[in-house]
Amino acid sequence: MQGTSCMAEDVRQPPYLCPVCLEKVAYAIACELQLRDRAGKDQYIKERYAAIAEFCEAWKHVGLFAGYGAWDTGKTSAIRGIGK
Repeated sequence: MQGTSCMAEDVRQPPYLCPVCLEKVAYAIACELQLRDRAGKDQYIKERYAAIAEFCEAWKHVGLFAGYGAWDTGKTSAIRGIGK
C-alpha cells in the first residue's frame, strides 16, 4: 500500500507496514503458517513491535532508527490502549 516510483523515493519511505499490509502479513504468518487463531495473530503483532523496538534501541544512534523507534513506541502504546 506504500508504493514508490523510484529507488530514491523508496529509500526515503519509512520501513513500517501500513495497517492493511500488516494485517495481511500477520494473517499469513500467524494464522496460515503457525496455525494460530485471532488472538495468536494479535500476539504476533505485539511480538513484532517488540522486536522492532529492540532493534531500534540498538541502532538509535542512526537517525532513521531513532525516528522509527519513536514511531514504534507510539504504535505500541496505541495498541495497548485499544486492548483495554
